[in-house]
This record gives sequence, structure tokens and C-alpha cells, in this order.
Amino acid sequence: MRGTEDSADEPAAKRLAFDPDVEPTGPPEEKDVAASTRSPSPPPLRRLRRPAFKMGPRKSSNIDPTAPAISGDVQPQDQHATLRELQKANTGLQAECAKLLAAKAELEAERSQLLASKAVLEAECTRLKKAKDTTVAELMVALDVLEATALLAQGSSSVSIDRVVQQLEKMHAAHNVELRETAKLASSHALAIVKSLYPRVEVDAVCDGFIADCDETTAMKYVNEARKVVESVADDLGL
Repeated sequence: MRGTEDSADEPAAKRLAFDPDVEPTGPPEEKDVAASTRSPSPPPLRRLRRPAFKMGPRKSSNIDPTAPAISGDVQPQDQHATLRELQKANTGLQAECAKLLAAKAELEAERSQLLASKAVLEAECTRLKKAKDTTVAELMVALDVLEATALLAQGSSSVSIDRVVQQLEKMHAAHNVELRETAKLASSHALAIVKSLYPRVEVDAVCDGFIADCDETTAMKYVNEARKVVESVADDLGL
């Protein structure tokens, strides 16, 4: 009895060669086995290379008609239109800059006039303050003299005659200064009127006053200019 079961898949010649009940007569003959006709070369690459994904053609429905065109698609006429728009905008900006520069020049001129008027007014305020201080001092002296005179008329001995005389001398000197300043101011005013009416320099023109279009700043300017001349004339006359 055979120790192993014969496989149905093994060929009959192989089963006979390995039959344990049969004595071997010799080594099995080696037979030439025909070489396989299949080529040992690897399979072609086209069978191995498979794309990870496959993109189909872009559909026209996916294109956004409002999307901006790329630089390579810009047409010459579009470039010319854009250039004309930029030139137009540049011209507008230049015109606006010219207007702003003109307005700036006007403001600078007005500022210069205001500064000149301010300087004239400050000088006039200084002169008026000085005249006010002088007037106040003169009034104090006059009050002292009047008070002393009333006491002397009553026969009071508490008033010094010498002090009253000194106060009267101060009043006389202050009166002379006031007359001189008043004469200089009137003469300066008259000369300023004549200058504003030039070339009409008749004496009667002084009574007409300043010219109609002469503003306050210009009038003060003429008065200050005439003051220098009047002071020289007053010094020559000994006033």
C-alpha cells in the first residue's frame, strides 16, 4: 500500500518515477527542457505609468468674462485709451496745482499787507500810549497847582510857595511840549493829505481831506512819513 496519496495534479510520468514499490534501475535520464518562449524583459513603461489624475479640457462656461485680461492679452487700442486717460488726469492735476499756487501767492501778499498794517498800528499805539502817559502826568501837576492855589487863597500856611512855583514851571514846560506835539501832528496830517492828492498840490486841497480811495493804513503811512519832515521843520524853527 502506498504511504502517500497520489495528487491528481501531478503528471503520470512523475508518479511512476517516485513509486516506492518499484526498484530504481538507474538515475533518471536528463532531458532537455525547451526554453520558454516568453521574453524575460520587463513590461513596457506605458503599462506602469499611470497619471494620478486626469484633467479634462477647460470648459468655456468656467471662464469669467469680467475677469481682467492678462498682460499679454492687452490690445494696443486699450493701451492708448489708458494713456489718454492718464494724460487727461495729469492735466487736471497740473491745473489744480496752478490754482493752489496762485491762491498761495495771494495769501502771502495779503499776509505781507497785514504784517505791514500791524507794524504801523503798533507804532501808533506806542505813540498814543506815550502821549497818554504824558497827559496823565500833566493832569497830576495841574491838580496839584489848583489845590495849592486854593489853599493859598484861603491864607493857609501849610502850602509852600516854592513848591507851587515848581509845579507851575512843570506845567509851562509840559504845555510847550504838548503844543509842539500838536503842531507836528497837524502838520503831518496836512502833508499826508497833500501826498494822497498828488499831483494836485494846491493849498486848498488840504481842506478836502484824504483822497476817497485812501484807506486807514495808507493814511497812517503818509502821516508817519510826513512826521519826519515836520520834525526837521520844527527843529529849524525852534519850536
